Amino acid sequence: MAILEAMSAGKPIISTSVGGIPSVVRPNHNGWLIEPGKINQLDPVLDQIFTEPDLVSSYGLNAFVDAKQFHVQAIVSNLNTIYTELLTTD
Repeated sequence: MAILEAMSAGKPIISTSVGGIPSVVRPNHNGWLIEPGKINQLDPVLDQIFTEPDLVSSYGLNAFVDAKQFHVQAIVSNLNTIYTELLTTD
């Protein structure tokens, strides 16, 4: 939930590639993924953050747009579509 909240605020994400996180955080699009326990993988990420502020802004905007698919209204709309299709299928 914290990742989705940060994305909703337009923040790029730095996380590990565990569980369902890679389905939300996409490297070179809305954030960075590192392998669990590989702390040295943070070095190039931090270098990029401090040397490429436009990239950080771009990732943040992408994160904001991507987070909309997880908004309550979007989920309810998708569920309504699914239920309607199930109820009308012969």
